[in-house]
Amino acid sequence: MELVGIENSKITYLIKLNRPAGMLYEPEALEQIVRRYKFVKFPSVEDLGKGTTRIFGMGKFKEIQISELGIYNDGIIVNSASSSNLLDEFIDDLFGWSREEFGLIPAIGSADEKTYESNLAVKSDHDLSKVLTPNSAAIAAVNKAYGSDRYPAVELAYSGFVFSVDDTTFPGIKKPIKFIVDRRVGVPLDQNIFYSQAPLATDDHLDVLRAFERIASSR
Repeated sequence: MELVGIENSKITYLIKLNRPAGMLYEPEALEQIVRRYKFVKFPSVEDLGKGTTRIFGMGKFKEIQISELGIYNDGIIVNSASSSNLLDEFIDDLFGWSREEFGLIPAIGSADEKTYESNLAVKSDHDLSKVLTPNSAAIAAVNKAYGSDRYPAVELAYSGFVFSVDDTTFPGIKKPIKFIVDRRVGVPLDQNIFYSQAPLATDDHLDVLRAFERIASSR
């Protein structure tokens, strides 16, 4: 399996911070965040009085671009078309530096929760859609309806699959996104280029896709 590209990785880190020394002077703190991570987009002074969300865009950490950093009352969200490992390093750097520079520490009783999302494009040596194959009668039922004069004269083909959790019983705060594997739009089927999103870190996501490839190779 070949990784064609990391389209996006996202980490949501729910945590409440406290500053025992007193309320942080935001204009100066935000200026230092911009300087440290070279953000091109950042909150204006006017934005500070409009709410509690602070959005930064197009920053830099090590060799990657941080697409967006959102700071909220209950945590942060960070996005980048890069490995989740690098985003974890960015978060560790941000929180370690914030503690040293501003005296920000986790609030007493704060329950941390970190969730991952990744969107990948991969080229497989085998047809990943074969991992789970629908009943032939189900495919026939779809095409019986699609075969009427109201639709184009072409058959619908099975192209992927979806996994999800039961939102009503999920114990965490942030519900995970669906795990989707589907053929890449606009690419010939015989090239086996697939798009996949998952509630996983990049490396774990790739491990699952490689496992799918091994299963598909035996079908």
